[in-house]
Amino acid sequence: MPYALLPRAGQRGYSLVELSVAIVIATFLLAGLFSILQSTKDTSSNQTALAGLQDSERIAATILTDVIQEAGYYPNASTVPIGSAFQAAGAFAQGQLINGPINTVSTTYGDTIDVRYQGDGTNTVLDCTGSTVVAGAAHDYHFWIEPVNNVPTLVCSKDGTPEVALVSPINSMTILYGVDTAATTPNASGTVNNYLPAASLSAVNWTNIYSVKIVLTFPNPLLTTAGGKPQPGQQLTPTITFSRVISIMSKTGVNVSSFT
Repeated sequence: MPYALLPRAGQRGYSLVELSVAIVIATFLLAGLFSILQSTKDTSSNQTALAGLQDSERIAATILTDVIQEAGYYPNASTVPIGSAFQAAGAFAQGQLINGPINTVSTTYGDTIDVRYQGDGTNTVLDCTGSTVVAGAAHDYHFWIEPVNNVPTLVCSKDGTPEVALVSPINSMTILYGVDTAATTPNASGTVNNYLPAASLSAVNWTNIYSVKIVLTFPNPLLTTAGGKPQPGQQLTPTITFSRVISIMSKTGVNVSSFT
């Protein structure tokens, strides 16, 4: 029998109810698929954002550690007194290796630090930008935080030259100085018995610094539109802090604790 002459029952397709049920089922399946894809995307964004934070912390930690621990280094320490190698200059007293001036940009960005040391003939002593410090006079390396293109950035300068941007974004830097408060004479031999902010240090304290504690505060990348996305119901702090204690090699030898 020709197809056109088949009974109407043999030509019947899906009913409206069947199509509606199929569409509903497909919608639920697609919704589940899109939910999985979005969750995967959010997880990937979170991991990328946290990896960026860790990279920023690692770079800042490396630069600050390399410079601060070299405070007071000079190649002829066995024959030349430290007071002769580091004369009074600017805010530095004779023999003073570290200084903590007020952040002139804004105290919102925290503390600043100045470090003095010399280079030598080995070409292994580096400045805050990673360049070799040649042997000769003492140089002053200044770290602070200021906006660069409206983003808070850790910057440094050498001997007052124009600053170089190092790490961003970074909200603030807090600095405490490990001193021997029992010492009554400059450059006295002793051990750290207190960590004090710059405003609490006396003239003698400034020449008895054995270590420096740095606390860096970064914006939480999971709360920024360019970063990741917090999980539903997840409570996140607006900032994340890292801290490190850096020993001054000229005072204590090499001894640096990890960021926490």
